[in-house]
Amino acid sequence: MKLADWIRAQNLTLSEVGRACGVDNHSNFRRYVTGKTIPRPETMARIVEVTGGAVQPNDFYDLPNNVGAIAKVENDQGTHADT
Repeated sequence: MKLADWIRAQNLTLSEVGRACGVDNHSNFRRYVTGKTIPRPETMARIVEVTGGAVQPNDFYDLPNNVGAIAKVENDQGTHADT
């Protein structure tokens, strides 16, 4: 789940969630929410904790939701997408 979606679903403000995640700079936190900046590992860990795991590190990257399932099927079939 994207961080922006989680914040909206919880009916919270950027400032509230930013402070809970230990990010006092509103502009920095807004960049995380909009996807313009990837949080550092320690901040990312706090975001996962604050969101109860609803937002995961991979959610900051534009990966398809089924990337793990695709890899498993390819491994099971002995095929690879890049070959």
